[in-house]
This record gives sequence, C-alpha cells and structure tokens, in this order.
Amino acid sequence: MEPGELRPRSLGGWRVRTLSGGEGVEAYTFPDPPGAEGREVDPTHVFPVAERPVRWGEAVVPDLGRAVYTTSDGALVCVDRAGTELWRFALGATGPAVCDFSLDGALVWLCRLAETASDLATDQWVVLDAATGAVLASADLGTRGVCATHFAHPAGAEMVLDVGYPEMSGRLFRGRPDGGRIVVDEVPLGAGAGMTGDAVVDLSPDGTRFLTMDQELTVRSYPDGEVVATVTGEDLGDPEADPGGERSVSLTPMPGGYLDAGTAIVAAHVDYDEEPEDEDTDPDEGPPYEWYETHLVDTRTGAVLGRFGEPAADAPGLIPLGDGSWVVLDDERGRWVRHGR
Repeated sequence: MEPGELRPRSLGGWRVRTLSGGEGVEAYTFPDPPGAEGREVDPTHVFPVAERPVRWGEAVVPDLGRAVYTTSDGALVCVDRAGTELWRFALGATGPAVCDFSLDGALVWLCRLAETASDLATDQWVVLDAATGAVLASADLGTRGVCATHFAHPAGAEMVLDVGYPEMSGRLFRGRPDGGRIVVDEVPLGAGAGMTGDAVVDLSPDGTRFLTMDQELTVRSYPDGEVVATVTGEDLGDPEADPGGERSVSLTPMPGGYLDAGTAIVAAHVDYDEEPEDEDTDPDEGPPYEWYETHLVDTRTGAVLGRFGEPAADAPGLIPLGDGSWVVLDDERGRWVRHGR
C-alpha cells in the first residue's frame, strides 16, 4: 500500500488511525511510548476487503474487531477481522462515507452529505446498529457542507460532528441517541444560530476544549463554545527581529491540533521578502521565500511557547496524537515514523 495520510480517531488518551488502499483498511494504534529516536509505525491490523475502498471513507471499531469502508458504487460495508462481510448499507452517494464508530463499538455514526447524495436537499446524520447495519435514528441537520469530520467524545455518550463549508468555515454539532431519534445540539463557533463560524481543527484529548481557525486560532470551551484564548500570526515572533527582512505569517489549519491536553501545535505559512540566512531556500527562486513553520501554544492561556523544534516538526504531513507524540511521513524511508518529547 502506498503511504497516504492517516485519518484521526480520538479515543480519549490514545488513538486509532486508519488508512485505506488496495490491500484493505489499515488500523494503527499507539499505546506505547515511541522512543527518543522515533519508531517506524506498522499497522496493528489490516482488514482484508473484497473491493478497493474509497479513500477517507473508512472507520475501525476501538477494539479492532470490525471495520467499515466505502465502495466505489456507493455502499458502506462492514467486515470482521478476516474480511468477511457482515452487512452493507446503500449510501446513495458518489463520495466517501463520513463515518465513525461510537467508543463502545455498538453504533456507527454516518453523515450523508447532500453535496454527494442525490436524494438529499440538506445533510443528514444517521445512526446505524454496528452489529446489523440497521438504521436506529436519523436527523436532518439543515446544512449543506462540502466535507465533515466526526470526533468521538471521550465521555463516551456523545458524537461530535464538524460540517465544513468553503473558505475555512463550518458548523459544529453534538449528538446522542435517544430511543428512535438523535438529540442534536449546535455548538457555537462565533456566529449566530444557524450560521457558519470558524473551521474546527481538533477536539482536546479530555473533551473539554476544541480548536477553531479563521484568520486566527481560537481555543474554545466545550460544549458552550466560549472563547478561552486566541493566537494570531503576529503572535508567532516579532517580524522585525527575524533575519531575511519583512516577514508575513498566516495561520493554516493543517498540520495542527492537540499535542497533549494543554498544548497544541499551530502551523504557519511564512513569507519573507528577502532570503533568510538560517533557512534552506532554492537559490533560483526569487522573493517571496516561503515555507511552513510549526509552533507550540499553551491552550489554557494562549501563550506561544516557541518553535516546535523537534524531528520533522515543520513537515506539512505532521499529525499530533494528543498524548505528547506525533507521526510524520519519512520521505526517505517511505514510512510513517512516530516521535515523542
């Protein structure tokens, strides 16, 4: 399988991540310390599949007993560890399923985006029985997003759903099943009710805060959405103090997220109008000279703690795991490597 981007799955203190490709659905777990020099990451289990999965349309149950994946003909298929099909759900869509398992593995949460489902006018949130694939409940969200991401809340009862819109905006929902319905509440993102707000970056490992981004990074309390702290590009160092002339910094949502419960990695796109003396730049390129930087932020106060000067820290593919470690794709080895502090 070719290296690709690992997909996050928050499990409140440790993480499962998934990757889909021609061989199957790969599940990665990270229960042990990575080691000072970094450790190559191998899948804990690979779920065989009968059909090539659509990338980004997969999820794995926390105990690694089963997986779901999206097929090219618009179905969500559940398989056991041996790859035996357990059930199949017709999506009525052409893109990957936005899905995730509940922490206890009993439910599959599915967001059907109207953008890719011809039978929908607005986005729909569906809860399936993970054992049978039967629909237990559904709710019309009244949104029409272009993407979505699930966050399983560490408390266990709730699922959090970010519905993304263009131009780094979105709406955030929290849901829990109640009999034959889903109780849905919207989490404020700095806009009025029913209006799009900042784009969601990550949920904290303990589920008490989350990160959003527009032109600045905002730390918000969960579930009320109150602002705890903000960080701007100007906070990431003094432009006049840096070598290489005038420096322009703009924040980007990726790579970024919670490194641990109180610290986040924030990524910045940096432009200089003169070639910096301490950075590697292409001598054939003219200004502006540009690259990514990553910085650490205290999410309790918003204080910038400095550059994240760790192995492969400025790689665009860096993924923080929330337990003080992170993974990054090693281009030379073509493998994912996990590092720790």
